[in-house]
Amino acid sequence: MNELLGYTLLACMGIVLGLIGGGGSMLALPVLVYIMEIPTVTATAYSLFLVGSTAAVGAITQSIKKQVDWKAAMIFSIPSIPAVYLMRKWILPSLPEHLGKLPLSTLLMFLFAALMLVSGIMMITRRCEYCDKQLERKPLPRASYGIILLEGLLVGSITGLVGAGGGFLVVPALVMYANIPMRLAVGTSLLIIALKSMIGFVGDWQMLPSVDWKLLLMAGAAAFAGMLLGGRWNGKFREKTLKQYFGWGMISLSLIILMKEIMTLILTGL
Repeated sequence: MNELLGYTLLACMGIVLGLIGGGGSMLALPVLVYIMEIPTVTATAYSLFLVGSTAAVGAITQSIKKQVDWKAAMIFSIPSIPAVYLMRKWILPSLPEHLGKLPLSTLLMFLFAALMLVSGIMMITRRCEYCDKQLERKPLPRASYGIILLEGLLVGSITGLVGAGGGFLVVPALVMYANIPMRLAVGTSLLIIALKSMIGFVGDWQMLPSVDWKLLLMAGAAAFAGMLLGGRWNGKFREKTLKQYFGWGMISLSLIILMKEIMTLILTGL
């Protein structure tokens, strides 16, 4: 029953990725940890595979529709890919299992929940000037290169640490700093998420003693189905409305994660 629920929720992750080009990866880690009961550090690796492979399907679909800006994606990925690879292959494995009295797995879930909470608040409170813009496509401004590179480094580090794709940061950066229309930014975001997430998983693959490929492939199939469905629905809903609903969902889930982790600490006497 838990696995069936997990696959259903991962399909929902794919739908969200297909609709708004980001945010769906926030669903993968809690599903893997709490529903499928996979250890946290391993779950972050599996999350990278699921998010990356699902985003790759969406990116291919969007590329066929000519809804991907390859130049912007490559510029964003230059710092992002090394950052996520270094984080997964060397930095995360070098961390001790306990930082003080706090288990590393609990710390990662705290960080993940905090990131989810901030993301959800941003979605529902910030004026989303870019959401409904229909910008005319222009060449990528040279003045924006530095900002895009810095954001790529930030998103890559976040992805490597907690296994989240970071699309909620990528899409607005592409629209506001690269002057990319919203529909084009969604496809470009999916390509960026796919590249850095799969590279991050490669770093994990070299370190993990074993990988449950049966679970990953079945979970990936569920996420793919959701992605294809979300891609078909893309453009049928207002971006601003979608972000409002999903923002509240992220806030609720982040609070549940925080309460669960705090209760676990209390019950174990930490």
